[in-house]
Amino acid sequence: MIYSSSIIKEGQLRRSEYNNMLFDNIKIIGNYGLYYAFYKCTGITGSVSFPKLTSIGEYGLESAFRGCTGITGSVSFPKLTSIGDQGLYHAFNGCTDLTGSISFPELTSIDYLGLAGAFYGCTGITSVSFPKLTSMDYEGLASVFNGCTGITSVSFPKLTSISDQGLFCAFQGCTDLTGSISFPELTSIDYGGLNGAFQGCTGITSVSFPKLTSIGNYGLQAFEGCTGITEIHFRADAQSTVEAANWYENKFGASNATIYFDL
Repeated sequence: MIYSSSIIKEGQLRRSEYNNMLFDNIKIIGNYGLYYAFYKCTGITGSVSFPKLTSIGEYGLESAFRGCTGITGSVSFPKLTSIGDQGLYHAFNGCTDLTGSISFPELTSIDYLGLAGAFYGCTGITSVSFPKLTSMDYEGLASVFNGCTGITSVSFPKLTSISDQGLFCAFQGCTDLTGSISFPELTSIDYGGLNGAFQGCTGITSVSFPKLTSIGNYGLQAFEGCTGITEIHFRADAQSTVEAANWYENKFGASNATIYFDL
């Protein structure tokens, strides 16, 4: 099924079954666009693609494909640059046969609760990348990949700030996530940011925050149960800030880690 209109608004496409979802020329999804549109439509098969979509309004695509267990391919948003409040909220929650890599190559910002729970429990996802994402609003990306046990790598190369409770429980229980985790451009974490983000990810071995200089109250309790982490790295001139953080004494949850302050 192919859709060719340039804008989808509230109330459109509230139908029960579709196959091979290609939204060919959709450039904008307005407020409440595709809200619960295909909820639990288990007959949907193949991949889902929005090749020209650039922006999603408030509540756009919320729970749109939630429980669509027949989706067996990947999902694609190659041109998406912005997500409004609760955009893509739980959009693909429970799509357990969704597979492959998830990437938002042009996405730069996420508003309140954007992408929260979007891929919760999608155990077939193998890697995650946000190459241009720089910031998020309150609870952005919260629980976005919680329980995605197939993920082996994540990448946030341009992320500079994490808002209140941003990335909260984002990768909790991603037990195949292994090796080093780095936030190379991250400078600030607000209240509760990253809390529970990697809880139970026993395959992670080291973590690096080379530019982090600010940690808000109760931020960075990210690594509870990450028994494989042996090193957490910060910049040398951030030592007083890091040592003043609420969770410093318990090593931000990584009980086996040594904290280093690098020159």
